Amino acid sequence: MIEFYKSELAGKIELLGRNHPQIANTRTHLARLYMASGIEFFESAEDQLLQVLEIKLKHFGEFNLEVALAYEQLAQLCREHSRYEMAERFLEKSLEIKGKILRDGHPSTAKTYDQLAQVYRKEGQYDRAEFLFKQALQTLEKALGMDDPIVALTECNLALVYRQTGEFQKADDLYQKALGTVRSVLGPNHSWTSRVEGNMAQNYVLQGKYEEAEGLLNHCVAAKMRSLGENHLDTATALYQLATLYKRSKRYDHAVETYEKALKVSIFKGRREKKRVNEIEKTRINLLGSRHESVGKILMNIAEIKWEEGNEKESRRLYHEAINILKSAIGESHPYVAQVQQKFSKIFNESSQ
Repeated sequence: MIEFYKSELAGKIELLGRNHPQIANTRTHLARLYMASGIEFFESAEDQLLQVLEIKLKHFGEFNLEVALAYEQLAQLCREHSRYEMAERFLEKSLEIKGKILRDGHPSTAKTYDQLAQVYRKEGQYDRAEFLFKQALQTLEKALGMDDPIVALTECNLALVYRQTGEFQKADDLYQKALGTVRSVLGPNHSWTSRVEGNMAQNYVLQGKYEEAEGLLNHCVAAKMRSLGENHLDTATALYQLATLYKRSKRYDHAVETYEKALKVSIFKGRREKKRVNEIEKTRINLLGSRHESVGKILMNIAEIKWEEGNEKESRRLYHEAINILKSAIGESHPYVAQVQQKFSKIFNESSQ
């Protein structure tokens, strides 16, 4: 498919010239294919989107909604590959443009608030993230009404900030409100309903409310199976969340079985290896690249499992690999990095005494 669009792009450039608006559309399609192909294609995707931005600037001028959207496409690419400072700059530029050309309280501005808040959350800037999510919510509630599903998803994004800062009751209240909205408006089996259920379940898991979490996650898995099929990555994500619940509640047999189900819908579908947890590690690395934030978190999770199983050598190896990835992806000063360093330092020190 990439070669098809590259060939189409070359033909259109020859026919229309490099700066025709149709060239921007084709470059956007090509960039999306690169984005879906993994972190090794980051620079190729970035190059295409930068050229899209250049074309739109020439045709529309700086203060145009098309140009703002081009900046947001670049920000999405950077956010997906943990280039948070770059994403922040692109989104701030989009907000500057929208502030000049759109009326106050426009839903498009709220969308950019939400995107920038997600970047701040990823960087561990929770106060700034909370402020922008609240701005987005206030804008969307006025524009769309209190019971709109888009409002519900923004409530979930704000709830995630509270979840990560340990304010579980605030998160619970927002998840309950959001779930009521999407169930009422979209139905119990809609993908957005499953998304809210999955987020609420993670909040319950962190509070040790495993029974409540398990019910939500089982429903989430069943709904994704029905709506998306068993071979969809969103289904695999739901299965992985359920497996993590089993791991935290020390039901390791159930955890391994559910991890294995998730693997069957990954790029390693059908492969069987004795070390199943290591297979999950390989799957995530191939999907996202070896230096991605998610890879670091998975490796850290595996390190904890290995410690619980008494395999100290493997636990230490995985921990050091994970912490190096996390420092590279999200920075040494990120709260998550500090948290896991403190946790494992305590574990390792106690074992050596």
